[in-house]
Amino acid sequence: MLDSDGQHNPEEIPNLLSPILEGRTHLTVGARDFDRMTLPRKASNLLTARLQTRFGVKLPDVQCGFRAIRADALQHIQLRQDGYPWACEMLIEAKKQGLKMEPVPIETIRGLKSEIKPLRDTLEFLYMLLT
Repeated sequence: MLDSDGQHNPEEIPNLLSPILEGRTHLTVGARDFDRMTLPRKASNLLTARLQTRFGVKLPDVQCGFRAIRADALQHIQLRQDGYPWACEMLIEAKKQGLKMEPVPIETIRGLKSEIKPLRDTLEFLYMLLT
């Protein structure tokens, strides 16, 4: 999976695939450098990551859309959300299914326009957790 806003370097796809192809994990999630994020994005990501630890998800960058997942693992994940909360819901559902997840450090590209709205999208995530 690769966000369409240009904030991820497609040349890093092999880095995401490597742990899966080596059989270490079912799902990889890019881990960006938080020091290169704006304060609202960093706060939103830290809050949602902290809340997800309650579901056993322990990844540093739970909102990153740069991911890879084995096809057989994806078949076990049922998502209800659309919009940005799907990214966090996917990780919670993967954990419920017993799938292994691993962060992969990736380049952080700034200066491109993202469609994410940290406050609105964090509130949508919280609503998802409550419903």
